Amino acid sequence: MILPNPAHDYFIVSYTVPQVIKEAYLLINSVNGQFVQRIELNRPQDEFVVNTENVKTGSYVVSLIVNGRSLETAKVIIIK
Repeated sequence: MILPNPAHDYFIVSYTVPQVIKEAYLLINSVNGQFVQRIELNRPQDEFVVNTENVKTGSYVVSLIVNGRSLETAKVIIIK
């Protein structure tokens, strides 16, 4: 879940991953597929605040990647 959406200065991603994992991260790309940010996740359930200070206005895709597979994908709109 992503809140607020649309976002201005930040957005919060709530996530839950399986207990047994090798690797988990959030991958943020523009809707055109351009890489924006990768955020490593160290807890099975949490909320993560993503600062959008250096992100341009537009639409982005946030994917939860666990053990090399996308478990969840959501779109977020950034408005400056």
